[in-house]
Amino acid sequence: MAASKKSGKNSSGEYVYLKDKNGNFVKDNEGNLVINHDLDEIAEAFIKFAKEQKFSFI
Repeated sequence: MAASKKSGKNSSGEYVYLKDKNGNFVKDNEGNLVINHDLDEIAEAFIKFAKEQKFSFI
């Protein structure tokens, strides 16, 4: 199991956006601000684990 440490929202429910090392907001290829979360990493780790364990649904 995994627990998210960066949900992409603060305690007020507002989005938290990713910043670069200079403190500037990071934007995607379409110019949208990138939300600061770790959910993609968790999903990728689960898919890797599921493939290693040969789960039938992967």
